[in-house]
Amino acid sequence: MNKKKKILICTEFFNPDIGGAQEISERIALINSEFHDVHILTSFHADRKKLQKNYYIHDFKVSGNYVRGIKGEKKKVLSFLNKGFFDQIIFYAAQQWTFDLFLQNEYLFNKKVKYFFIPCGFSKLNFLTYHFYFKKIIKISKYFEKIIFHSKYGNDYYFLLNKIQANQISIVKNGFKDEYFETLDIYDYYQIHPKAKIIPYISNFNYLKGQIRFLKILNKVNFKSPIYVIFFSKSKFYDKFFYYRFFLLYKKLFLNNKMIKVKIHFDAPKKYIHNTLNNSFLFLFCSRIEYSPLVIFEALQNNLPIVTFDVGDVSEVVKKNNFGFVVKKEKDFIYFLNKLLTDDLLYKSIKKNIKINKHIYNWSIIKEKYISIFK
Repeated sequence: MNKKKKILICTEFFNPDIGGAQEISERIALINSEFHDVHILTSFHADRKKLQKNYYIHDFKVSGNYVRGIKGEKKKVLSFLNKGFFDQIIFYAAQQWTFDLFLQNEYLFNKKVKYFFIPCGFSKLNFLTYHFYFKKIIKISKYFEKIIFHSKYGNDYYFLLNKIQANQISIVKNGFKDEYFETLDIYDYYQIHPKAKIIPYISNFNYLKGQIRFLKILNKVNFKSPIYVIFFSKSKFYDKFFYYRFFLLYKKLFLNNKMIKVKIHFDAPKKYIHNTLNNSFLFLFCSRIEYSPLVIFEALQNNLPIVTFDVGDVSEVVKKNNFGFVVKKEKDFIYFLNKLLTDDLLYKSIKKNIKINKHIYNWSIIKEKYISIFK
């Protein structure tokens, strides 16, 4: 990277919003800010500083997408895009207004600009209401220098594979980032019995994210030692009706259970999640819809054996590398969870294997792939 460029990253949710997509889009911003002037086009957030240390924020009170309708300060965004010139524009995620404004207004694509697209799964691909939307994406795909997929197992990859040029395709996995956090005594903070095994569940409360499925599975396992489950979720994006159902089930199954204790922590600072993972026994994942879940990589960062349903790219990551077990049926999930709880040799061998081989998903390696693409 020689000449300093002006780069725009378009993503609806960005720091201080919290989540896997937000984390990766910020990492991409930081990579580029080492060499270039980076600007972020995103949705307004009351707690956000416009001028960050490493990049400039341009946020607008806009929401929605092409199919649902884009609402808010749309004219202001179009004015900003028409006035500003960028050498590169990176779109992080489809089905968001920050990408869909270009989809609606094809004239915004400029031959002098290099465009990069990270689709992030196409979760609405099989929805009839989105049929025309994905046809439109095929039409504008000619503008993209590279389309970057996190996995070969996502809807986005399968859909676009034979509809774009081979030299447009790049595969860059997600991964964990080595970060330092203040060490906390999680057992003391959450008042956990010293002999209890900690099992975290990290996802916003939503039917598709599997928290009720997870409770039902725990209820069918005969635990021999105390278990302490900590649910982490953002308060802003959780489904309140689903949470009510979850809470009623939790009270029915575990409120008076001496072996399984449950804690729910909304909007936990990152240091609490990191320290909880660092003190956990294993990682369980019951989500019904994912693309390339960052929490799986964060579990590997902390050497946690994983039991997960087959969703997104977890087979490619967990099963292929013997980092745990990937299942399709609940009975198999329970079987392998019991195995890890009772077979100490198996548990230690998986944990050792993760410790030795997890480096392939270290961000320091993945970062170089992005630098090569954006050069």
